[in-house]
Amino acid sequence: GYRLDFRGSFDQINESFGNLWKLFIIGILMIYVILGAQFRSFTQPIVIMFAVPFGIVGAMVGLLLIDATLSMVAMFGIVALSGIVVNDSIVLIDFINRYRDRGYSAWRSIMRGGSVRFRPIVLTSVTTIIGLMPMALGLGGKSPIWMPLAVTIIFGLATSTLLTLFMMPALYAILVDIRGFRRAAR
Repeated sequence: GYRLDFRGSFDQINESFGNLWKLFIIGILMIYVILGAQFRSFTQPIVIMFAVPFGIVGAMVGLLLIDATLSMVAMFGIVALSGIVVNDSIVLIDFINRYRDRGYSAWRSIMRGGSVRFRPIVLTSVTTIIGLMPMALGLGGKSPIWMPLAVTIIFGLATSTLLTLFMMPALYAILVDIRGFRRAAR
């Protein structure tokens, strides 16, 4: 009933990273399905999900700035970040859709939705970032284990918020234009 395993801890870490990436992809797919049901659309969740790569880019920049490696805890931060950054996009796209339902044109809806939700999006992101600052700066005790988690969320959320405020309306407008081209082609 005994077994020898000569792989070592490095192989176990690689295996854990592989499993975590699988779980990350499953989580992204689940978010897409939930968004698809909520928005009753296949394309709008794709626009919303563009916030995830924006956040990951910011998280990687943050890890580079503090000279940290992509550890397991940092990966947990990226997984958590994926859920957080989608929220800003959901709020923005939902308000744009509400204005469209009220009869506003696409451009007017985008402008109105962006202006109405600008402050709440920025405030929720700033409060989350400020809440994680003590962990990232090591106030009350520096933790080399938990600092990468805080840094990935802080930098990822900051990058994603800025890009969400400017890129999401542009992506939404592109989606509206594509739909218009399709209808004109028919």
